[in-house]
Amino acid sequence: MLHAFFQFGYHSNFWIPASQIAITDRSEGFRKRFVRQIESERDMTVLMQATSLTDLQEMLNISRPDILIIEMQKPLLECFILIEKLKLTCPKIKIIILSECCTDKDIVTAYMQGINAWHAKNEGLVELLKIIRLVLNHGTYITEKTKLLMQKSIQSLVNVTPVKSTLVPNEKHLIKLILKGMTSRQIGEEIYKSHRTIEDIRARLYLKLGVNNKEELIKLAIKNDL
Repeated sequence: MLHAFFQFGYHSNFWIPASQIAITDRSEGFRKRFVRQIESERDMTVLMQATSLTDLQEMLNISRPDILIIEMQKPLLECFILIEKLKLTCPKIKIIILSECCTDKDIVTAYMQGINAWHAKNEGLVELLKIIRLVLNHGTYITEKTKLLMQKSIQSLVNVTPVKSTLVPNEKHLIKLILKGMTSRQIGEEIYKSHRTIEDIRARLYLKLGVNNKEELIKLAIKNDL
């Protein structure tokens, strides 16, 4: 059975479209508390709710939210497959993962696949609201602890695997465009994506390769013949 409803809202002072949020969580109580929290915000609205990943995929055929909050459900592989699919088919949707008991490896895997933020459910709705705003304003939220975990994971991968073999064709193409000196806006025009999307992809690529800026990317590219 599909559990969903749709709402639309506007900022009452300036008539600016409210950011639309979708949530997938098995707990009806948690979803109700979340909806009440969002309803207290003038610039956000809950577009739709779902209890399962199957329901969610059906709803996404009807409408697309700005922020998608997904409870990490078992089997985890289904969640990872869905995240990968969404990043290919709905790249503008920002994904926040909710979790109760996932491992560090699960967190790293989810970020590698392109999520925008990770939130532990026991940290509460107020903290989740802060993360939603950070993702809306900056694209990605990641804690220092998670950054260290990812860099450690990436470094161990680099130590045993040639860098070139860890990159997909789109990442290799992006590196070539960056090395040509093209800006995110210019790259976006080249491959028909917004400059904000390119900046998100670029940030994840830097994190994946363990570099902090273009200069470090150039050194890595020369060293590994990228």
